Amino acid sequence: MGPRGYVQVKCGDQTTKTTNDHNDTNDHNDLNDTNDKRVVNYSVSQYVHLLRNEVMMTATTPTCHEAQSFRKFVQLTLPLMLSLCVTGLMGLCDRTFLAHVSMQDLGGYASAFVTVLLFQIPLARFTTFGQAFVSFYNNAKDFARIGQSVWQMIWFSLLSMFVAVPVGYAIMPYVFGGSSVEASATTYFTWMIWVIFLFPLQNALTSFFIGQKKTKVVLITCLCAQALHVLLDYLLIFGVDPYIPPMGVIGAAIALTANQTLVCLTLLCLFLSKKQRETYGTGNYYFNREVFSAQMRAGAPLSLAPLISISAWVAVSRIMVLQGGDYITVFSVGSTLTVCFAFMNDALFQAVMTSASGLLGGRHFAGLRQLIKQAFLFLCIVVAILAVPFLVLPERFFALLFSTPVEVSAKELLFTTGYFAWFF
Repeated sequence: MGPRGYVQVKCGDQTTKTTNDHNDTNDHNDLNDTNDKRVVNYSVSQYVHLLRNEVMMTATTPTCHEAQSFRKFVQLTLPLMLSLCVTGLMGLCDRTFLAHVSMQDLGGYASAFVTVLLFQIPLARFTTFGQAFVSFYNNAKDFARIGQSVWQMIWFSLLSMFVAVPVGYAIMPYVFGGSSVEASATTYFTWMIWVIFLFPLQNALTSFFIGQKKTKVVLITCLCAQALHVLLDYLLIFGVDPYIPPMGVIGAAIALTANQTLVCLTLLCLFLSKKQRETYGTGNYYFNREVFSAQMRAGAPLSLAPLISISAWVAVSRIMVLQGGDYITVFSVGSTLTVCFAFMNDALFQAVMTSASGLLGGRHFAGLRQLIKQAFLFLCIVVAILAVPFLVLPERFFALLFSTPVEVSAKELLFTTGYFAWFF
């Protein structure tokens, strides 16, 4: 392990140390001279510099290591995709149950859920980037720093409440006020904003396992939690007479909270186990301002893009719910499909980030180009499979979302919505 504040990469017998006041040229010379026998120590800020700039060197950097095979990439991506797919299907489950209660509840849920995403996704993207640090430290054999890195993301998740709650309450009247679904949307959003920290917390904990490519742990945990989610969803949304009254949207919120809590508690227990504390320093829970700031700077660009796009989505949701009628139906279904099938991009994003960081940590820069090719190939296969419900059998697919037949005008809009959802 290198000195405090550094990541050590072993390349031979001699020893060299890079410092924070090295210029960019020296950093690149250290990276390109792969035949030197030495130990290079990277600071956290230098690692962030690597992630942003070294991809451009892949065409010219020599390497003696073979690129990752497509089979290995699938082995990493598929469990991630399955766990995220199950999560997306739970959103579909919520909306299907609520559609059988009333379209009013479904419209309120859809409007509130989009606004919840305005906080959930940017915060989660911050902590998801922890996978890159974990993978880098793991491949650099600096295991003791992994726990400290993950703990900074945990602290960020908890501190996010001090921003999310007041901002959420401030925008609530402007997003839901005066609409036909104001009551149900406000009820769902108020509940979820108080537990919003669970989403980045889950990503922070999963980054510890995914960064080491231990995706099966995450998959099994998510499957168990989602089974509980479905059960609670049904019992709480519809009720069990005379024991449990029908709760509608609040029942969906409680079920989702129980799901997230179970995942976080399970992963936290595994994260703090004796073996992990001894090997990866997961007991090092102290707040480190330098490491925290470096990881925030690295994750900020990943959070800014979804923040902008979802803000536009929230504005559109406001327009749609004010129009009512078929507009609410189309918006509810469109947002359902977008959320349900977003797992493809999210899983590929996490898999590519983890693999790329591992290649950087192991100084296998030429493998990055092959990694991108594998990602595009895998995406093409999945898109071809999903064309079946959206392009081949759209009528049967959309019939699952409604308890009564849909009018012809709304049906045509739904088919168009499905085409766009598949394309994007």
